[in-house]
Amino acid sequence: MRNKKGFTLIELLVVIALMLSILGIAIVSLVSTSNKKKEEAWRQVKSQIETAAEEYVNTNSYMFESFESDVTGKISVGTLVNEDFLNKITNPKTGKSISYCTIINIGKSGNKYTAKLDENTIYNSDIASCEKRSLITVSEPGAPTGTVKYYDSNNQQTSNNGWFNLEKLHGTMLRACIDANTNKNGPILNAMINGNDAIKDGNSYCININDGKYSKLKFTLTNSSGKSWISYDSVYKDTIRPVGSIAIRQKDSWASKDVLLDLTAGDDVSGISTFKIGSEYFNGVSGTTSWTRTGAPYQFQNVSYDGSTKSLTGIIYDVAGNTYNTNAATYTLYKSCMPSNIVDNGSWYNSGSCTTKCGGNGQRQLKNTKDVNSNDSCAQQEQYAYCGGTKVGTEAKAYKWEAVTGDTKHCKKDNSITLTGVHGDSHTYKGPYRKYRFTEIICSCNVDVIDNKNCGYSGYTDITSTTHRNENGYYSYIIYNNNKAGLSSCNSEKQSKNTNVQRICINGGVSNSLEYHGWYWYSSNNPTRYKGDTKTFKSGWFVNGSQKDIYPVTDSVESVCTNACESKY
Repeated sequence: MRNKKGFTLIELLVVIALMLSILGIAIVSLVSTSNKKKEEAWRQVKSQIETAAEEYVNTNSYMFESFESDVTGKISVGTLVNEDFLNKITNPKTGKSISYCTIINIGKSGNKYTAKLDENTIYNSDIASCEKRSLITVSEPGAPTGTVKYYDSNNQQTSNNGWFNLEKLHGTMLRACIDANTNKNGPILNAMINGNDAIKDGNSYCININDGKYSKLKFTLTNSSGKSWISYDSVYKDTIRPVGSIAIRQKDSWASKDVLLDLTAGDDVSGISTFKIGSEYFNGVSGTTSWTRTGAPYQFQNVSYDGSTKSLTGIIYDVAGNTYNTNAATYTLYKSCMPSNIVDNGSWYNSGSCTTKCGGNGQRQLKNTKDVNSNDSCAQQEQYAYCGGTKVGTEAKAYKWEAVTGDTKHCKKDNSITLTGVHGDSHTYKGPYRKYRFTEIICSCNVDVIDNKNCGYSGYTDITSTTHRNENGYYSYIIYNNNKAGLSSCNSEKQSKNTNVQRICINGGVSNSLEYHGWYWYSSNNPTRYKGDTKTFKSGWFVNGSQKDIYPVTDSVESVCTNACESKY
């Protein structure tokens, strides 16, 4: 029974089917219209490309002048774009750029040139091999054909897809060759590359290419019938590394982590691309042969202000991709001045690098303040720094006692030795003794004018010859007591008691009594003198008359004087 209030299911299905049919017809119509528009757009693009190719060959008709009628040739879209006869074009069918490797076939009939796009090549994917090249081939009927190839320093074939550089060529050699194919019109009579006779190698004809930019390198094959094949290719070769340097300058009034860089770079063939330091790139005008950057800001990372020297090296890239590692540039950081590590002026970057906030010019670093440039450059306590001057005449002394190898032969009871003082008086001592090579140094110390703090060692004077007699060398002696305990101490180079030693003398003393204030001023007449000294003796450097400050005998004078100044002040 019909429902008077609505449609039946069958009626609804019929309506839906009709609507879908109408929609389908509309979609097909729209797609067809869209495709027609795309085809029309493509015909316009194709015509634009072919017109640009005809303009190119008319402008460059010299390429065809030596040929008669019926000449054929090929030009790449990349050639037209690179030489400004055509803008980069998008294929309306795909929405993608047309490959630079797309080929336009050229024909010459009389004085008229024709151009026809080879649509089979519009999807060529090897864009890199055509992007910056001018690829042109011209041939007349009966001419041989050729294929241009390139070979590296290892005689391996390599592709022409940009600059030939040191890495790509595995060296500096580039060979350009024509693989020739002859026909019934005769063998190859002449082969030339870039105006030079090519050398025959089997079916190939080759020459070596020098560094440079060749926008149109000409390849020619001519057979015995006088028919020629000509090809032009762009070749760019640079196997010379760029050069350059880095110099580091202070940015602030002190040697902080923030610095200024003066950069220079040069490359006479492909030109400079970029200058890399660490992870930072300093880009110049790409392709310029000479590039400078003055005052480029740079910041050292993970800096502790300890007076250490930082170094920077850079990598310079040229346009061809060759690289050059610069020599290291060095820079000495500011040194935080702690009371236990006061530094002299030379430890700062220069005499003007001290700041009032962190030492310098006679100023003190206040407690619980930090330097304006870095939180870790000043510690949380009072600091001092020498930046204004030192006291004159401050000095410390150092003495080296170096055991003579095998000298225990003198460790004998009832042994005797006669020593003569500088005033000519002599004295003979009886008992075992040991002999030591002796050096006496006066170290010049810098002392802060305000707080009398050590500010480092600045030089030394060797006074050994003024205090010692020359016995084919300068020597000192320890004369032990002439008893069993003294003999034991002599053999072991050790004192068990002060009384085991009679005298510490030099051959040529500074007093009539021959008593001497060396590392250990002692005589049996005054056994309590320096009673705080230890009872053990060994070879070494002793500073400021105290055995407790002893350093290895192999230490340098500079190291010992540094320790002597720190010990005394």
